[in-house]
Amino acid sequence: MISEDFDKFMEYDPSYKLYLRCKKLFAKHPKRRCIEMLLDQMEFYDDTRILCCIAEGGVTHFKYQEDIDINYGIEYNEKKVYFYRRDSDMKYKFSIEIPYATRSKYFEFVKCVNECVEAEGYIALYVNNIPYSLQSYLVVETEFGGKKIEELLLEHGLKNDTSRGFDEFWQEISKRQWNFFTLSSSENAVRLAFGLYEYAEIEELEQKGYHFEQMKRKKIFISYCHKDKEIVRNAVDLMQKEGLYVWIDHQEIDAGDSILERVLSGFRESDFAIIFVSNKTLEAQFAKFELTSIWREVIYKKINFFIIRLDGVDMDTVYSGLGQYSYYDLSENPSLEDLVKAIRRKLERIKDND
Repeated sequence: MISEDFDKFMEYDPSYKLYLRCKKLFAKHPKRRCIEMLLDQMEFYDDTRILCCIAEGGVTHFKYQEDIDINYGIEYNEKKVYFYRRDSDMKYKFSIEIPYATRSKYFEFVKCVNECVEAEGYIALYVNNIPYSLQSYLVVETEFGGKKIEELLLEHGLKNDTSRGFDEFWQEISKRQWNFFTLSSSENAVRLAFGLYEYAEIEELEQKGYHFEQMKRKKIFISYCHKDKEIVRNAVDLMQKEGLYVWIDHQEIDAGDSILERVLSGFRESDFAIIFVSNKTLEAQFAKFELTSIWREVIYKKINFFIIRLDGVDMDTVYSGLGQYSYYDLSENPSLEDLVKAIRRKLERIKDND
């Protein structure tokens, strides 16, 4: 009885008639994910409640006592209403991020992918023009073109982002995050889709004189024996207060990290090395091993360095040949302020020679 009352009531519900029309269209195209309709074609099915829902929410869901679960939403730029089924049994599904700032490089890629998608498939470019979240994705669902698209991904160095897909993008459309353009077999389809982007690419801005390279201070690597950590850390604290950009292990290495790997990685990322040596260096096997590894890197990279002797240690006993290089003797002048001034002078000379 309840079912009969429901059916009789729904005969006069315009939204239900619209739903039935969509259901018939999807029945004709059982693989198709999305069907579009121009807003001016909606007049026959004009129902204030439907259009208000669409206008307010962007994406609205309705499901009656039927087997097809349909969502519908509005795309204001194209003045179209899109109806889409919430499930898809297409064999291949892709969500491919197209770098917003360099999208022109991927124009041919998008064009080739579009040619891989059959009429029953789905392909659309989604563009987020919100200034704090500039992104774009090519969303694809296809039954037959998947293998070729996978080859194209490898060829262009792109990846399929499996963390999101069609449904997630449509949920975000309701929050005004995306503009989108559904591609077609038209030759101009991809070019029209790329018209969604509102902000210039990096190359275009560079041609106008903008530069994106960030200027950074030289990164200073600190090598020392942990038995000397008190004086070394006092010196480093003063360096950092003076604005020097320092890499030191206790600030950069976390629990569980490989110490030697992180030390060598930190050194390779640095522009300048400060090497503290003392008699305690001779007593510490790891400090000697670290120094040996770093010194090889110094010779290989020809990196600039600054040696600091903390006591009366014979430099050649620390490392063969080390004594031939000049060094700052902190044992003779224990002023850390003078040490930092000497390091600054060295860095200025390096800067002048660059």
